[in-house]
Amino acid sequence: MSSHPKVVESAPVGEMTVAWQLLAAACAVGALLTGDFSWASLCIAAPFLLTGGLLALAALWALGWEQKLVTRGPYRWIRQPYFLGILLMLAGAIIMMRSLPALILFYPAVWITLVRARREEHNLAQCFGDAYLVYRARVPFIFPLRPPLRGARER
Repeated sequence: MSSHPKVVESAPVGEMTVAWQLLAAACAVGALLTGDFSWASLCIAAPFLLTGGLLALAALWALGWEQKLVTRGPYRWIRQPYFLGILLMLAGAIIMMRSLPALILFYPAVWITLVRARREEHNLAQCFGDAYLVYRARVPFIFPLRPPLRGARER
């Protein structure tokens, strides 16, 4: 995608991708190191962990390796399923381990994730033009608040 003249590289500061990965890792590691695991917290966290993991994998599967506008799979429901999946898994890890330090790190991780997702939205609009703008108007950003896109297909 970077061959397009109006595509903005990963973030205003090139290190944002690294910062996002470090914050996500810090949340998970912080939960493991400072948390207090219990079977009750695991039962509460399991749906977050499972749903987030499956959603992230489904998003990657739907995208494949080609650079094209994908409107199938989880992309029928929301435009950013991968990022939502990662955030759900992080929330699950924090709930499972009942970790206050990891919860504190979760807030900047959410903020950076939303900034990255918005940057990606800009890049997709630049690369796919009107097709993406139509898709963006019909499909919610990160929370599935409307019915899925009907007749979704790859473009």
